[in-house]
Amino acid sequence: MKISIGILTGGKSKRMGANKAFLKYNEEKNFLEHALDEALAVSDDVILSVDEEGKYINFLKGREKAGLKLVEDERKNYGPLEGLYRILKAAKEDYCFIFAVDMPYVEKAFVDAFVSYIEDAGSFKDIFVVKKGDRSEPLCAIYSKKLIPYIEEMFEKEEHRLKMLLDTEGLSVESIDINKLGACENIAENINTPSDYKELFLK
Repeated sequence: MKISIGILTGGKSKRMGANKAFLKYNEEKNFLEHALDEALAVSDDVILSVDEEGKYINFLKGREKAGLKLVEDERKNYGPLEGLYRILKAAKEDYCFIFAVDMPYVEKAFVDAFVSYIEDAGSFKDIFVVKKGDRSEPLCAIYSKKLIPYIEEMFEKEEHRLKMLLDTEGLSVESIDINKLGACENIAENINTPSDYKELFLK
């Protein structure tokens, strides 16, 4: 099963006070560079969703041939649903793994395990979403390009909550417990504040 990968970077980062994409991941990389490297290790079709292309154009350099492309929000300040829509429109594969740039624990091994689980199950839904306990993580999920017209209907209704997509009538959704994927408990955790960054990532 070949997949595209979409990385969402368009958040305002108000609580962090700085663009989370450029937070330091290690001595060599920031969060965005880490996310791109892991994504490109899985797929030759990686789409970076951005609020303004100019902020990120330098990250294309040297990565275009590997399969990286940028898509810019047309509906500004609309939230992750706009980013998901632009990614699905640009994706060349039928399925696309979506995650946010501020999820530093998402790595190639996890995406491979996610895809293998779906292949082994042999049941191809419209959405496969990771679940931790009773909480689904729509920013750590695999989406079908079949969702495009459904999202367009949401836009017409001025509905922008991504979680509403999971409850849309007519769509097949499977929630997969994170433990079934052999992932660490914090795989879908994201960084929202400076204290999150210190406690979750720098501990």
